[in-house]
Amino acid sequence: MSGLDGLQNESRRPDNVRPQIKQKELLPAVLAIRRKYSVYGKDKLKVLLLEERGIDASVSTIGYILKKLVRSGIVASVADVCGTKTSLPRRLFNDHAQRFDFTKPKNPGEMVQIDHMSIDKYKHFAAICQITKMLYSQVYTQATSVNGALFLHEL
Repeated sequence: MSGLDGLQNESRRPDNVRPQIKQKELLPAVLAIRRKYSVYGKDKLKVLLLEERGIDASVSTIGYILKKLVRSGIVASVADVCGTKTSLPRRLFNDHAQRFDFTKPKNPGEMVQIDHMSIDKYKHFAAICQITKMLYSQVYTQATSVNGALFLHEL
């Protein structure tokens, strides 16, 4: 389309969409096994489908079916069944990123920031403790893994 008609929103769905034949055929078998073993994921269900029903399906197809069943509320997710679902509080972004409280170091040496900088032919390694603000630095002629390991050992 051209002109003003070209600015109208149209459907972005592809013209040719493959039908979900395999998913519809597998759905009853996956549902039956998932109801029997409510804490099994897609990998274990693949093995059980092959052993109990003789159905060889890919893990991604089983995962897609499980996702559809969980989303529609027919089966519960494993996290809901086991009670392991935890939600983290949303971070507030005030001008710069901030860490969660449980990731902040509380004792000296718990978290050390290590940096590397090249100055001409010299390689400067530096480590800063987040709590005490103590700095340890070392200069090498090459930034190799051996020198990196040596710096960590000396640190």
